[in-house]
Amino acid sequence: MYERMDLMSSSRGQELFSCLPAYYETSRVMYADMDAKGSELDALYLALDETLAQFFVRTATWALESWEMELGIPVDLEKPLEQRRSVVESKLRGSGKFSGDLVRKIMNSFGVEGKVDFHPMEYKFGISFENRIPENMI
Repeated sequence: MYERMDLMSSSRGQELFSCLPAYYETSRVMYADMDAKGSELDALYLALDETLAQFFVRTATWALESWEMELGIPVDLEKPLEQRRSVVESKLRGSGKFSGDLVRKIMNSFGVEGKVDFHPMEYKFGISFENRIPENMI
């Protein structure tokens, strides 16, 4: 195969070039053409992957603000992404009937384990954390 193939900067360009008939193996024009088209495809696939990541809270970056606004959470761009994701996840998980399981799910979204005690006659419940209260829950 053409030795310039190893110098091609685009992985998809190499893939495109490998689909061409053998008589193009020595063509500098086809090499440059496939490298340029491959670079564009690389950029397209990167943009598609990045956009897909925004549809999931755990991988969202630039669209996290949209998640927060949709759920009525104050947007604070100064907070770390992980903390903002935890708040969004807890809000998503925190709908429905109030129960110990629901509280545990919310705690798990913050990445902590703990114990939940209910006192229905007093209209109270208690949460005890195993190690510490995480910073993103304060």
